[in-house]
Order: sequence, then structure tokens, then C-alpha cells
Amino acid sequence: MATISTENLAALREAFIQKNVEKWQALMAKKDSKTSGALFAGFSIPAALFGFIWLAYRKVYRHPVALIVALILLVAWVALPYELTNILSIPYLLGFGFGGPHWYWLTTNREINQAMSTAGGDLEKAKSILRNRGGVSVLALIITIIIGIGLLFVLVQGENLSSNFAAISGIKEKCPLTGNGDIETESLYCDYYKNGRLKAEVSRKNGNKVGLAKGYYESGALEREIYFKNDKEEGPAKHYYENGALKSKFTYKDGRREGPAKAYHENGKVANETLFKNDESVHGQSKNYDENGNLTKTY
Repeated sequence: MATISTENLAALREAFIQKNVEKWQALMAKKDSKTSGALFAGFSIPAALFGFIWLAYRKVYRHPVALIVALILLVAWVALPYELTNILSIPYLLGFGFGGPHWYWLTTNREINQAMSTAGGDLEKAKSILRNRGGVSVLALIITIIIGIGLLFVLVQGENLSSNFAAISGIKEKCPLTGNGDIETESLYCDYYKNGRLKAEVSRKNGNKVGLAKGYYESGALEREIYFKNDKEEGPAKHYYENGALKSKFTYKDGRREGPAKAYHENGKVANETLFKNDESVHGQSKNYDENGNLTKTY
């Protein structure tokens, strides 16, 4: 920043800031010190809560780096899965809470330098330029909100269009069992969700299901593993929660449940124990447990 007396700098900043002048004058004075903690000097709650919208309102879009970074954060925030946005909430809020004021400080200094250059060093003329270019912009605020809503709509609709296109065009993932991408062959059968992700897969022999069959959640997580013999379930079977935890396990014999079976809570504790005979539970051999492993019922 060009050399400007402290008194003149304060006057120029006042002309540009216009709203909550004393607060921002004090914060910018700290940042002028350029100490190791200058970047984190001042935390703005409005900037943290409203992010890119706040930057537009304060005309920080005049600083190109701030604009690019803010746009990237906005797109990432809208596009990321819900679970990730929860995880990244604190870094996101801190980033805008500290970054917003810092970008505002950089923008203010940049505008002052440009105004002084345009005015040929004339203080009053520079202040006049800054009054016209500074302050806050309700129009930019409204436009940014509209852009945000539009971006959200495009991303949501884009995902739906992608799913519909996959369903219409027959785009499919390859079946992991063989690497074959065909929907149905002599040795393999695959089923898919509308978005093209694999839903189920099983090998076939002479038209009958044989060997290991797998089912999947729409997220792609494994949902079940069941063995087949001559088109009937045969042998061990397992079901899983979407987080990968074991949900239940039992054994098939000639297509019917046979022998001991267990179901589990998501925390891994046994939820139920049952003895099956010819696909029916044996009376008096079933037990229920709570999530702490305590027996709650026998029947």
C-alpha cells in the first residue's frame, strides 16, 4: 500500500467503509501491524454465517482472489454430500469468519490505492471516488442470493438429469464379480438403480442362480451376501447396515432358514438370537437384547 499518513488513511477508509466505521477502523488498524496474528485479527459473525453473501454485500467482490476463493467454497458447500457438509461446518464458518474481514481489509486497501492514483494524490477527490465505490450493496446482496439459489437448483436438477440419463441410455457400472458390464449374460445377472449404480449381482448356470449373490445400498455400500445353489439359497447369509456393521447372519438350507441366527444393533451388540427349523423359529428359543446387551425378552 502507498505511503499515506495515519490521519489521511483513516479518512479514506471512512469514505469507503461508510457502515460500522469505528469497528472496521479498529480491526484494520490491527491488520496494518502485519504481525503473525494479523490474519486472525477480528472475527465477523455475519461473515461466518452468510459467507459469500456477506462478501458481496460488503463489495469484497472487487478483490479477485476473494471472489475466486469464495466461489469455490460456495460451490463445494452446495455440492458436497450432506454428511461431509456437517463435518466441514466448523472449518467453513471459521474460514469465512476470519477470512471475510481479512479480504475486506485487502479490498479496502486496494480501493484506496486505486482512488489515490486516479485522483493524482488529491485527498478530497480520492474520498469522493471511494464514497461512490464503497459502502454496501443491497443489489449485490440480492443478486448473490439469486445466484446461490440458482446454483443449488442446477446442482440438484443436474443430479436428477444424470440419474435419468443413466437409466434411459443404459449406462451401467461393471459387475464386480466378473468385470463384465452386460446387464445379463449366461453366467451373470446384474440389477441396477436408476442412477446406474449396482443394486444386485449373482452368477447363473443354466438359468439358475448359483454361488455368491450380493446386494448393495444406493450409496454403493454392501447390503447383503447370500449363497445360492440351483436357484435356492444355500449356506451362510449376512446382512449389513449401510455403515458396514453386521446386521444379521443365519444359514439357509434348500431355500429355508435353518439353525441358529443372530441379529445385531448398529453398535455391534447382539439384538436377537433365534433358532430356525424349516424356516420357522423354534418356540422358546428366541431372545431379544437391548443395545447394552441386556436380555429383554425370551419367547
